[in-house]
Formats: sequence, structure tokens, C-alpha cells
Amino acid sequence: MSLNNESNENARKANQYRPGFGFLLVLATMISIPTYMLMDVAVASPNLPVTQFPGAWICRPWDLPAFLFYLIAAVFVLPKVY
Repeated sequence: MSLNNESNENARKANQYRPGFGFLLVLATMISIPTYMLMDVAVASPNLPVTQFPGAWICRPWDLPAFLFYLIAAVFVLPKVY
């Protein structure tokens, strides 16, 4: 009988801190507004840095850090998860 009460209490504690739809809406708004502002600044900027080099061996060098991050994750992290 005491085991059942313990499991009910643990379930109640787990559900007590579960964020609802309002939390999700606030979080999405907090992420969306700065993203929109940054995109607006980038679109309105008359001089953006050069990020593509068509004749180079690596045409888009700023993509390399993200590629390396995903490559490391694919080799070391993902096999442990699946």
C-alpha cells in the first residue's frame, strides 16, 4: 500500500512542474522577436560581409564549423543514443 502512495506522490510531483501551452507560447515569442529583429537588420544592411567564394576550393567556409560539429556528433554522440 505504501508503494502505491509513493508512486502517486512521485507522479504528482512530476506533473506539478510540467510547463503548459502558455509557457510554450511565451518561449516561442521570446525566440521569434529577436530572430525577426536580426533578420530585419540583415536585410536592411547595405554592406554585408562576403561569405561565398565561387572560385575557391571551399566555396562557403563559414559552413565548416557547423559541418564539423555535426560530423563529430554523427561519429561519437549519435551511435551511443541509438
